[in-house]
Amino acid sequence: MKTVHTSYLNEIKSVFNSEADNEQYYKVLKNSNSSKLYNVELAQPIVRKTKATVIWKSETNLDLIKLSELEESKRLEIGSIIENFFKLFEQRIQRFKNIPKDFTKKVMEIPDWNSILVNESEGYIVIVNWGFLNDKFDRREGLIKTIFPVPDQSILIHLQNEDKEPISGHSLNVVTTSENRKDLTDTNGYARFGTMIRGEEFEVYEVNENGEEHFLRKFVCDGSPEYLIEKKEYVEITVVVKSETEQGIQHKDFYVDTIELSNEYFNTKKLGRFTLKHPIAESDFIVKDSKKEIVLRESLPVKDTTFLIELNEEKEQSQPTENKIKENTQKHLKLVFLNNFNKPLKDLEVELNYDKKEAKETFTTNQQGEVVVNKLKGNQIDYSFKRYREIWENSIHVQTDNETHYIQTKPKFPWIWWLIISVLLVLLWCCFFGNCFCKNDTKTEKQATGQNEIKTEEQATDQNETEIRIVDCNEETKSGGYGVTKTQHNMGANPGKVIVQYEMQNIPDKLEVFYEGNVLTSTFEINGNENGFVGDALKSGGQGKLSFEYKPNKENFVTVRVTGTDENTAWGYIILCPK
Repeated sequence: MKTVHTSYLNEIKSVFNSEADNEQYYKVLKNSNSSKLYNVELAQPIVRKTKATVIWKSETNLDLIKLSELEESKRLEIGSIIENFFKLFEQRIQRFKNIPKDFTKKVMEIPDWNSILVNESEGYIVIVNWGFLNDKFDRREGLIKTIFPVPDQSILIHLQNEDKEPISGHSLNVVTTSENRKDLTDTNGYARFGTMIRGEEFEVYEVNENGEEHFLRKFVCDGSPEYLIEKKEYVEITVVVKSETEQGIQHKDFYVDTIELSNEYFNTKKLGRFTLKHPIAESDFIVKDSKKEIVLRESLPVKDTTFLIELNEEKEQSQPTENKIKENTQKHLKLVFLNNFNKPLKDLEVELNYDKKEAKETFTTNQQGEVVVNKLKGNQIDYSFKRYREIWENSIHVQTDNETHYIQTKPKFPWIWWLIISVLLVLLWCCFFGNCFCKNDTKTEKQATGQNEIKTEEQATDQNETEIRIVDCNEETKSGGYGVTKTQHNMGANPGKVIVQYEMQNIPDKLEVFYEGNVLTSTFEINGNENGFVGDALKSGGQGKLSFEYKPNKENFVTVRVTGTDENTAWGYIILCPK
């Protein structure tokens, strides 16, 4: 190992109990592969009591310069890399029970910026004097935190309705203390508003066609991958119809007028009520009776509401009849045809015969299963219709209610449905438990041909694939473990060279980077890989980096696909923003 720095004990002091603790902790970190991650290395301390010095040694032979010698923009970039290093470092050491809880914070203590050494061309960083403070001050805040840049976080708004469905094509306005930003939600309900400084507050407004804004929610930029807003699009309205005796009035016809509906037909049926879902809007909600007289006028509600209508009439009795409607003295007649599940029979041809079939008329039911006869041609009416190519005459149940007659069909062969269900249940049991028909195909692995195969993102599918995650560049991606993990990284609109640093540890994993369906780079490029898999157990090693040129086209993100074939695997990587 190469000596990269020498410190003097009269100038620094350990944040631990003694300098010997720094040496002991380094051994623990070294044995657990935690002393070097993402090309960031904690140098090895060797205490020389007789000379009152600490010798710091590194595994690299690269030429190193002090961080203070770099430009400010480069120092901020180095700060982002070190910040991600300590995030992964903290995850690693949480596995050890004999290390203090504040260990990471103590390791981050350094006396000055010159304790960070850098090889700019290779992007290699060595931290010396870790766990030490300047002896002149008793500080408790690590200086290393002061070089971390104030992180800009992407603002991704996800707009969905109460049914968890995306709301697309909506104009949103994000308002901060200094500016407004507008965008339309895409087909997945997402709107993008660039980046903000962590901790900045912003409000989200919806903009309608007239340019009017309606407040939705207020957020604080906290680094979340997305900010979810659930907007209620529909309201459920229930209309209960009762008589003066508080009894529900059944099978009563009503018509509803709103900005969306025009004389829409509803019926109270057996429960004495009807329910509808309506888009939220500024409008009157008007209910009319069968004579088109208004019985209720209210403002369209913005939340689920129940309206009550009281009618001054007696509840009429419905009498079941056979297949005839006798003596009809009304001016018009309505027939409603329903199946056994009270669903309307649409587009059903019905034949009406008047006065012993001397006059005939044919009608077709509408979307509500209705036939309306305005001019009757006789006092005695027979009706018939065909269903399943047969004339239905005997299996009819009729209910009458003044001007409306409800005709409910019964199944011709009700036992056949039970027979079909029984057969399906037997087949399912046989397939899952009896293994009668279903055979499990054994999977064989493809033999390595010695030539790496480059796949498109659509071809690279796996049955263990997890849900796609969305993060920004310069943010560490935590291990997804076993199976296939897909992550979208927002790269922005600027082109440039992108560095991918990965840490696969001992168990091999495979990493691939795609843009608009095409592969940009992958661990197939690493020497010593086995069918794209790299790890400490292979010649390729577990740590490394890839690079590619980012040239934005339609999309502003790349997709990283990591494949792990072992349940005990753990990995991590970081994609740096284009430079």
